[in-house]
Amino acid sequence: MTEVIDEWIIDPGQSRAGLEDNPDLPTYLDSLSTFLEQRFLELRDETDLEEAVQLGREVLQLAPADHPKLASFMSNLSRCLGHQYPTSHSLSIIDEAVQLGRQAVLQTKNPEDENRVRENLATQLYERFLHQGTIDDIDEAIRILKTILHDLHYNNSVREHYQDKIGTYLEVRYLKLEHIEDLDEAIQFGRLLVRETFKFNPILPKYCWTLADRLIKRCKVTSQKEHVLEAVELVTQARKQEFINEAGALNNLAVKLSVEYTNTGDLQYLDQAINLGEQIMQTVPEDHSTFAVGSFNLSNNFFRRYLKLRAKADLEGAINFGIKSLQATSSDSLKKHERWNAIGTYLEHRYIREGDIADLDQAIKIGELIGQETKDNVAYQDEYRRYLNNLGLRYQKRFLWSSSRHDLEEAISRGKQAVSGTIDHHPDIALFCHNLSMALDIKYAESKALWDLEEAILWGRTAISQTYPDNNPELARYKSHLGMRLEKLYAISKNLQDMKDAIKYYDLALHQINGLTQYRVEAGTKLLRCHATMENWEQAFEAAQLAVSLIPSLSHRSLENFDKQYVLCQAAGLGCDAAALGLITGRDGLAALLLLEQGRCVLSESIQDIRTNLKDLSGKYPQKAEDFIRVRSELEDPMMEVKSILGSSDESFVQTQVIQTKAHRRFEIIRRLMKLQDEIQSIHGLKYPEKAEDFVRLRSDLENCLTQGAFVSESNNQSSARAQTNHRYGTVRKLDQLVADIRAMPGLEDFMKAPDWTEISAAANSGPIVVINASNYRCDAILINENDIKTIPLPGLNLEEAKRRSRRHQIDSPSTLKWLWHTVTGPILDALGFSHSPAQSEWPHVWWIPTGILTKLPLHASGLHYQGSTETVLDRVVSSYSTSIRCMIYARQQDFTPPGTSSKALLIGMENTPENSHLKFAKQEVNTLEKIFKEMSLDILNQLTCKKDVELLLPDCKIFHFAGHGHADSKDPLQSYLLLQDWKTDRLTVASLLEMNLCKNPPFLGYLSACGTGRSGDDEFIDENLHLISAYQLAGFRHVIGTLWEVNDEQCVHVARRTYEVIRDKGMTDESVSLGLHEACIDLRDQWLTERANKKIRIQSRERELPSPDEQKRECPTLSHKGESIGPSPRDAIPASSDDEDISRGPVHWIPYVHFGL
Repeated sequence: MTEVIDEWIIDPGQSRAGLEDNPDLPTYLDSLSTFLEQRFLELRDETDLEEAVQLGREVLQLAPADHPKLASFMSNLSRCLGHQYPTSHSLSIIDEAVQLGRQAVLQTKNPEDENRVRENLATQLYERFLHQGTIDDIDEAIRILKTILHDLHYNNSVREHYQDKIGTYLEVRYLKLEHIEDLDEAIQFGRLLVRETFKFNPILPKYCWTLADRLIKRCKVTSQKEHVLEAVELVTQARKQEFINEAGALNNLAVKLSVEYTNTGDLQYLDQAINLGEQIMQTVPEDHSTFAVGSFNLSNNFFRRYLKLRAKADLEGAINFGIKSLQATSSDSLKKHERWNAIGTYLEHRYIREGDIADLDQAIKIGELIGQETKDNVAYQDEYRRYLNNLGLRYQKRFLWSSSRHDLEEAISRGKQAVSGTIDHHPDIALFCHNLSMALDIKYAESKALWDLEEAILWGRTAISQTYPDNNPELARYKSHLGMRLEKLYAISKNLQDMKDAIKYYDLALHQINGLTQYRVEAGTKLLRCHATMENWEQAFEAAQLAVSLIPSLSHRSLENFDKQYVLCQAAGLGCDAAALGLITGRDGLAALLLLEQGRCVLSESIQDIRTNLKDLSGKYPQKAEDFIRVRSELEDPMMEVKSILGSSDESFVQTQVIQTKAHRRFEIIRRLMKLQDEIQSIHGLKYPEKAEDFVRLRSDLENCLTQGAFVSESNNQSSARAQTNHRYGTVRKLDQLVADIRAMPGLEDFMKAPDWTEISAAANSGPIVVINASNYRCDAILINENDIKTIPLPGLNLEEAKRRSRRHQIDSPSTLKWLWHTVTGPILDALGFSHSPAQSEWPHVWWIPTGILTKLPLHASGLHYQGSTETVLDRVVSSYSTSIRCMIYARQQDFTPPGTSSKALLIGMENTPENSHLKFAKQEVNTLEKIFKEMSLDILNQLTCKKDVELLLPDCKIFHFAGHGHADSKDPLQSYLLLQDWKTDRLTVASLLEMNLCKNPPFLGYLSACGTGRSGDDEFIDENLHLISAYQLAGFRHVIGTLWEVNDEQCVHVARRTYEVIRDKGMTDESVSLGLHEACIDLRDQWLTERANKKIRIQSRERELPSPDEQKRECPTLSHKGESIGPSPRDAIPASSDDEDISRGPVHWIPYVHFGL
């Protein structure tokens, strides 16, 4: 039959010639007519329909009256005429269609055709009703369909079709006659369809939408709320089911988007893939076929984004969705090994991030087990080599932790096995070679055997030569690491070619535009060092300049602060080196300063940027200002938008709704994304062979991990953190676009850009700013005045000596103060013209911005301290500090209203802190300040000592004074905190302060009378200059007073009292704060000098009998990882000096106090 129809279409005359006498000719013509009808419905070519009608008429002329298919022929022609009527608008055509339909019903003899023929008559009657409005037609159509439904067996699958059609006709009749019983009956049919349709049936969403629409119509008549609620539930179900129906296609699209990210490095593709994957997981049930593969793909994409941005929430997302995928994978699935391997990789990276060796041990166990399961199966060899490679990496990392020779041997052995079994140009060979190179490099560091290093270099070169395509993002990593090994080789061989090769590969990695930023920055740092070694200063500067420009990208705006702190560690010192190289190559001080600003305090500046003053924008473009405020609020509080929509303050409820709201809002976007499917290169999934026979044992061993705590299922906090992280990515994209739009507007081209000279010089209108750049290449002071900028070299400043003097037993010694004066501050003050002590009422003011190791040293206290000396900073200028120029500019831009008489002061004295030493002078300090505050007409709040109380009151106070213990966390500065009453369970940390925005009503002064509140972290954190003082500044405090190290409990009372007395007497102005602290320190210094002079003879006579400095020092409280005090706890409570103490070498109590502010 098909061949006949095909021939007929090609040459109807020739085909018909052989069929004229064939009794089946009517049947052939009817089939051809039906084919043309279907082609018309698809292509809408009217010629096809006209020919179908013509053939149908011819069929009726040819068919004898007793033809068994006569009724079917009539019905088919009736149906074709029904299609013709809407375009012809000829009443005779629709009447003929109905007439033929009736005749067909009367002629029906075949029971199989009866329902189809009757349904066609009902359809034509319905169509005539729609165009002529004859009620009898729709009444008859409904009766016919109900009869058909009645005659069908109760479990006949076509009942659903007729129920749907009857419901539609009833609803249409209701719209015509407004008989509510028709609508009610239509609703009943709709409910029946929804209830009886299989939950994964693609037609279910249509039934849900239809019933919801009828219920809304019903509610308009009756105003019954339950109809609206039922309709809402149906819409939700429909949307969810529509998404489920599309889940497979959407998952395929997500895979293609992630492949496109792999090929291009464009994060937008990966974000889209993750968004799709999350929405699939939010709507697809766990028993749906797409759940296991979708959750696995999503876990991989989270991991890819973690490698790009280093957001901890992405790593946790990878682990949690990896576990979900594994749990949804049947024990006999071919995918089981692959998914276990992925979880092992994620745990390995969590070990790198968190340092918990249990994660690494578990990852190794997983690798060993799946390796055993696949090594003997020929069909699994590709997968087996991947597992060997990953296992080798894990042994590398454990060797670095354990120094176990066995671990190193295993790492090399597994790496060589992976490489040896893999053919050239295999997609995995480059990665295997690179990882083997790393293992051999580790071995070289242990053995110092040159052949180990040479073999590492050989495999590194092979990795690069085997990488395809030429712009593969992984090349940045491979080339940077090969450069490191060649640089090591040069250090041994002194062969100039080795250094040239190292420089070549570093340069290629730095300029790999689509490479991961961390490897490009790494390569730039090494490249500038190599060029500097060869004294190629211009090339070194160019490398440094490009690497510094990448640092803001390293800290993506969407990252949480703790993630930014983590990624910025690798760029420590880069900004200082770039500024130094700029000066070496003849760039001016401004160019060096801008490089320094770009490479330091990146985390702080990201917060300041988002909180930038919008006065100019509001004045010129108020709508854009409102848009910026809205997006800023959304970024600072990811839950705010959903809370406002839902009107709920219940966090758990809101977090649940975030997911649903996101899915619904993006539904239409997903549909548009589907159009990208043809534009993105498709990928062929890996084909996995049959599972190993003893996979059950592997499953049993490893799945115990899920129930025995080796890795924990996702918590509500983790889910919330991931939801907020995803929300931030989208919000940051909106913010970036908005900033670009604002910069395109006249007069706002520099919006949120680095400050220019006009802004920088304006920051020095109250006194000079001194930026001291400390680098191994050279050290300089950049002096900024209101009208000029100049640079003076500091040749006597040596970083190794500075590090030595920053140690606790040296940092406050008179010799260190003297060394600082001669090498740093003395030359600077002379260059500024501050060569003598001023008149008491004319103190000049200097702002110090130290970098690197100098941030730990007391520049403000440096000098030759003896009675009558003026060769000290303290005797020539008032000192203040800032973390950066941009921080000063930001502070000056904030709207500020001087405190009035109704201002509040939050005063906290922690004389007794749980599990810490008693501070008997803390109460005295509070009592003293209460009197002064009353004289200043301040409202005092002093009974609240818990974190939540402080957070609640800070936005409404002008002064916050804390007297108690402080803890500076050198390993994680974001976790430094003041010890309030509930410090063990809820800490007021730097991290929590950075989340506060008090800029709308900025507090005037934060006084942190505790130890080490200005102490930054270890060397890798030093460029970010994060500590409690800077955190209070970023939160919005105009001024902050704190300490560089531990302070004397009793002397704290004097310093606070004298500082506030000056503020009281001179008013709450910017000048009074720094001047008050200055006078308080002078008082203590002068007292120290007097005591020193009086005891000089005794000190000299007993000099040989004195204990060592180590025996005299008092440390800040040492806390365990749980935060419990395990050592002495001063303020941290250094007692007043005894008569027998060597004052010249003991703690000098006036030095640690510092002022940050304007």
